[in-house]
Amino acid sequence: MSNPHVLVIPYPEQGHIIPLMELSQCLVGYGIKITFVNTEHNQERIGNASAWKMKGHIGDLIHLVSFSDGLESAEDRNKPGKRSETFLRLMPRKVEELIERINASDSNKISCILADQTIGWALELAERKVIKRAAFCSASAAMLVQGFSIPKLIEYGMIDRKVGLGFSTDENGIVPRGEIKNRVEQLLSSEEIKASALELKEMVMNSIKEGGSSCQNFKKFIEWIKT
Repeated sequence: MSNPHVLVIPYPEQGHIIPLMELSQCLVGYGIKITFVNTEHNQERIGNASAWKMKGHIGDLIHLVSFSDGLESAEDRNKPGKRSETFLRLMPRKVEELIERINASDSNKISCILADQTIGWALELAERKVIKRAAFCSASAAMLVQGFSIPKLIEYGMIDRKVGLGFSTDENGIVPRGEIKNRVEQLLSSEEIKASALELKEMVMNSIKEGGSSCQNFKKFIEWIKT
C-alpha cells in the first residue's frame, strides 16, 4: 500500500509558510508523503532556514514545488495587496495542473489537500476533485482560542456588541487615545483576567502532552488522512 500523499498549500508569507512546513515534517514522521507548494520568490528567501533543512527519510518524503508569483520587482511585492492579487489570479490553475500531472503519472496520487485557512479556492478545488481537504490556522493557539471565545467575551461584558471593547467616543465619533490606554490598562490589571489566562495556559500545556486533547486530535487527523 502506498503512502498517503498530501498537497500542502501555504499563504505566500513567511508567517504562514514556516508553520505549515513544520507541520509537514511532523506528518512525514508518520509515513505521509508531502508535496509542498510555494512561490519561487519565497522559496529562495527562506531556502536556508532551519525549517527547510531536511535529511534522510524526511527529505525523501517532502517534495518542494515552486511557481512564479508573476511579480517582476521588489517594489511590486511591497505594494499592499499586490502579492495576494497575483496569488489568487495565477495559483489556482497552476495548482490544479500540478494535481493533474501528479495523479496522471504518479501511482502515489494526491489523497488530501492541506491549505492555509485563508485559501478558500484550494479547499474548493479539493472538493471539486473529490480529494480530502483540511484547513490550517497558522496563527498561535491563543489567537485561535481568542476568536472562538468572542461569544463568551460578549456574554461577560468585556466586549460590547456595538463598539468592540466598549470605548467612549468624542463628539466626532472617534475613540480618543487616552480612552484606549485606560481600557487596555483596565483589562491588563484585572485579576480575573490574569487568573483566566493562567488557567488557559495550563489547559493548553496539558492538551499537548501525550494523551492530551490536542495530542489525541492530531493522531485522529493522521488516521483520517490514512483512511
